[in-house]
Amino acid sequence: MGAVGAMYRQIARPYCRIGLLLVGTAGCAPHAHQNSSWVTYACAGGASFSASFHSGAVTLRAGARTYRLERRGGSLERYGSKSVAFVRDGKAAVVVGADGGPFEECVEANI
Repeated sequence: MGAVGAMYRQIARPYCRIGLLLVGTAGCAPHAHQNSSWVTYACAGGASFSASFHSGAVTLRAGARTYRLERRGGSLERYGSKSVAFVRDGKAAVVVGADGGPFEECVEANI
C-alpha cells in the first residue's frame, strides 16, 4: 500500500474505537464555503470525495454529507473532528470516518 497505506493505518487506529453514533455527526458543516475552489480525489475501489481548503481548516464533501475539519499538528497535513480524519501528503490523501467510503489510496483527480 505504500505511503498512503501507512497514513491510513496511522490515522485509522484511533477512529476504530469511536461508536457508530458519532460517525458522521460531529464536525458536520451545514453549508460549504462558496468562495473556495474544490479539489476532487479519486480513491481505490471507486469512491471519491471533494475538499475545499481554508485557513486552518478543510471542508469535505463525502457521500451525502459535508464535514468541516480543523487543522491538527504533526508532520503531515492533518485535519480532523471527533469522528472524521483527513490526511494529505502531496497529491495523495486518506479519509477515515466519513460517509461514502472507504476513502483509501486517494489521489487528486483534477490537476
